[in-house]
Amino acid sequence: MKEKAKKERDEATLASVKKELAKPRMARSACKEEVNLNTARISAYASTTMPGIIGKIILSLRNTDEAG
Repeated sequence: MKEKAKKERDEATLASVKKELAKPRMARSACKEEVNLNTARISAYASTTMPGIIGKIILSLRNTDEAG
């Protein structure tokens, strides 16, 4: 059973790679510009505002001080 699932995954990956390689090559800057020109994509971060007074600030569990 596991080998069958692995084979299906491998075939799907191979198909994905073949599809990507079939596309013409593009410079990295051209790829970035193509993403920027896509008007359907929302590039802004989601945010929520609520009326009221802050009772408690809960710190994030993610490490935001990573250099990177």
